[in-house]
Amino acid sequence: MLNGEPAPPEVVLKKAERAAPGQTGAPADRIRVGRVEFHLHESGARLALRVRDPESPIRVGFQGPRWFPVSEGARVIATFKPFEQPKAVDVRNILGDNEPYHAPGQLEFPWDGRKLKLLAFTSTKGRLQLIFRDATVGRETYGTRYVYAEPTGDGRYVIDFNKAYNPPCAYNPHTTCPTPPSQNILKVAVRAGEKLYDGAPKSASR
Repeated sequence: MLNGEPAPPEVVLKKAERAAPGQTGAPADRIRVGRVEFHLHESGARLALRVRDPESPIRVGFQGPRWFPVSEGARVIATFKPFEQPKAVDVRNILGDNEPYHAPGQLEFPWDGRKLKLLAFTSTKGRLQLIFRDATVGRETYGTRYVYAEPTGDGRYVIDFNKAYNPPCAYNPHTTCPTPPSQNILKVAVRAGEKLYDGAPKSASR
């Protein structure tokens, strides 16, 4: 099947099309053979096939995520510090390939009496995406976590670290995920959001 319809004998697959920052691009063509589905996937300058098998032991044996207790102190108000011009940032994924991201500025927020800054990336719906790592890495959390900064309407953003979540590579070693840029490696502990998965691959501390 090609995109839900019977596939012709020969198929030239289209990869996903990147959209303008903050917009949603066109999806890649998807081929399904029985239960298994695959599509073209870009990792930096390389092109590969991403395979999805619903009977994979990783999926069938999934034990569910674990979370820190919800903390009101982990919900902070951040001030947006824009760059003079938005920056194109190469963010390295776990395979060592660079992925292009669009950074309009930084978010500054209080944490345990300090002022911290995180490089923010353009997302959809007016939100900003944060890719970060903190001092709990390896023991309590995975090496990369994501969280969205939600606009308040007055130029500020709410960052709720209770909603920080793991990327797919925290569960599956056959996926590719971005790693935090150096500016987003925090020396403080953020004990909020999703914890390290019990069955995480050995690369979890990367």
